[in-house]
Amino acid sequence: MDLRLKEFIALFYRIILVYLCYFLCRLLFVYFNNDLVQVKSISHLAELCYYGLRFDNVAIVYSNMIFILMSIIPWKKTTYLLYQKILFWVYWLCNAFFLSLNFIDFAYYRFNQNRLMNNFLEVVENETNKTGLLLHFAWVYLHLIILFIAMLYLLALAYKRVKIYPVIIGNYWRYGLSSFVLFFGSIALFVLGARGGDFKKSTRPITLIDAMDNVRTPQQADVVLSSTFTLLKTIGQDNFNKSKDIFSDQEVENELNTIKQYPPSGRFEKQPNVIIFILESMGREYWGALNEPFDIPGYKSYTPFLDSLARHSLIFPNGFATSRKSIHGMPSILAGIPSFETSYASSLYSRQKVGSVVSIANELGYHTSFFHGAANGSMGFLGFANTLGFERYYGRTEFNNDDEFDGSWGI
Repeated sequence: MDLRLKEFIALFYRIILVYLCYFLCRLLFVYFNNDLVQVKSISHLAELCYYGLRFDNVAIVYSNMIFILMSIIPWKKTTYLLYQKILFWVYWLCNAFFLSLNFIDFAYYRFNQNRLMNNFLEVVENETNKTGLLLHFAWVYLHLIILFIAMLYLLALAYKRVKIYPVIIGNYWRYGLSSFVLFFGSIALFVLGARGGDFKKSTRPITLIDAMDNVRTPQQADVVLSSTFTLLKTIGQDNFNKSKDIFSDQEVENELNTIKQYPPSGRFEKQPNVIIFILESMGREYWGALNEPFDIPGYKSYTPFLDSLARHSLIFPNGFATSRKSIHGMPSILAGIPSFETSYASSLYSRQKVGSVVSIANELGYHTSFFHGAANGSMGFLGFANTLGFERYYGRTEFNNDDEFDGSWGI
């Protein structure tokens, strides 16, 4: 046949088989750890599985990248028997390795309470009896090994139900054209999957914190994630290095001096509303209220609304940039977490509970909301808002009026 439809249909069938494996892994993960992740009902589980699809997209595209490229490469010998055998082993071995990570987590999650990341070997890296430990774990979790082997066996059987036979090409123009059209179409589709679902420049490829977008606890975010995704997304991320220097409490206090005491200035009759504005690329020179005392000739304020608020508000005139990137701002401003090379919101620790302005406000009985003009999930703000404990998040979706949308970044 001159059109390569059968090869591409076979490719998508085989990728769907991998999606089914990840779906089963998610079900088994909940089954073995539901006392920790607290999935309450079948409908709740179905909802978490749905949210997990975009993370499975990324995991499956990256872990099957070699297989996908070998399947769609424009070459007439892709249907030959030897090539198809090699293709099967690439598929089976790659998926065996990455699916095994999820099976490891069925047991390991109970001790780690995080999906597997690039540091998962640190618990045994200093042990001298690694072989003995491995054999011990294999015996204790023999039932998981049996389940894993059964899944791989069924995956191989299902794979071989759709076979590709050598073809005789009658029209090389049609064959070549269909090869290139399907090749580039498939590449675009899989790149979309690798990014997590869109090509918008206002959103970046998804990371761990995006699993918090639609859930309220890190444990349920772990159901949404897969161990393949978390390992692939944390490869190459450096852990924070511990300093070997030892400082006395007095030296730390002299250097940091973070605790300030202020005399009370009276009490409010009732709790006041508190609004914190986080502004992109904001400099003091643009804010009129901070420059009025200096009586600068010809000065023009760019912030008339903020100026009107400032006349009735408590103002802290000395501001310091915490980073040069938007993604660093929310952790540093609201939770006091400084900026490292990697934003805290993109780090291995982004779903752990931290003390913040939000947690303090919640303890004081406030209702807390985060308002953000860009696409929901942009910069990981939605997920990190849930991590911090905001009760509500309002993004571009909730604003529900794209007449105010600038076409790229937000409202």
